[in-house]
Amino acid sequence: MRFSLHDFIMKGLIAAIGVQSDYWVILEAARWYDKGVLEDEDLIEIQRLIDEKNTPKPEPEPTPEPEPDVEPSDEDSEDEPIEPSEEEPSNDDTEEYPEEVPEEERMGEGEEDLVQETE
Repeated sequence: MRFSLHDFIMKGLIAAIGVQSDYWVILEAARWYDKGVLEDEDLIEIQRLIDEKNTPKPEPEPTPEPEPDVEPSDEDSEDEPIEPSEEEPSNDDTEEYPEEVPEEERMGEGEEDLVQETE
């Protein structure tokens, strides 16, 4: 296999596109062009690849995914309400504060000062 300086330089310049700045690639290509290693067609190819890299590619529109048809199973029957067990604590706050207690008195510690300051 015979070494080709032209192919070696072109391969290096093409690999530098997108890694090195555009002006660096252009200056290097012009330098090798002035030395007679690169030709007009090579500079055209390098410029085309730089332009291609700099052209924004349109993003494809996302395709909506179809919603799966879910049929309720026998276990997920909505007819039977779920009763809390006696072992589980109730989330109902009415036992902690009777209905006749004003809301200001239902606040936690340290919050009484805020209510008094605003009055």
